Amino acid sequence: MSANKVEAGSGVRFAFLTPRKLPSADTLAGRVVVLDIGFASEGGGSSFAGVTIPFINGLGSRLAAWVDHHDHERHVDFVRDPRFLLSSKAEHGGCPEMITPEFVAKVGPVDTVAMHMDLDGLYAGAKWVLGGIEPYEAPMPTRARWTRGAGSRDPSPRASIAPCGRAFATRRSSTA
Repeated sequence: MSANKVEAGSGVRFAFLTPRKLPSADTLAGRVVVLDIGFASEGGGSSFAGVTIPFINGLGSRLAAWVDHHDHERHVDFVRDPRFLLSSKAEHGGCPEMITPEFVAKVGPVDTVAMHMDLDGLYAGAKWVLGGIEPYEAPMPTRARWTRGAGSRDPSPRASIAPCGRAFATRRSSTA
């Protein structure tokens, strides 16, 4: 399976993925950051050993960072690898809240931002390309925006997605 890819004028590529059917790592260019992609579970016809590990190994040293908040028993295998920022949903209800300006700066430039193709993943990608800064001007708690939790004034993903599009467009136009 190939990733759904979009190229920005800055040379940064965006790949929209799903955790159970990851693409061949060689379809992603250069240094890659992986956002909001949970490790494959053992159910549903996919497995960690059959999907996630081949992807990680295929990326090898090109894997700049992997940021995720989906609970998985194999997180412990990566606790000493500084490229992995992994948590549980109890710790972080959404992946975007894990992406900080300090972490983005520490990771450094990437060529491909690979993200889950859902609202949480899109917000994480927008926040990444903005250097860890929120992609929208909203007075409500950040977490509520992508989890549609308490405090959200607009639970509609369609209405929430517009600021992300502006973030990607800003990234393209400011670096073109």
